[in-house]
Amino acid sequence: MGNRSCHPWQEGIMRQQEAANDQLVGDRKSM
Repeated sequence: MGNRSCHPWQEGIMRQQEAANDQLVGDRKSM
């Protein structure tokens, strides 16, 4: 993540993907 200032909107997308991943991992752990 070196060229973060190049695409500010990309960070938001990455954040969303990370949150979704966290949710998936949490769901799997609670199963």
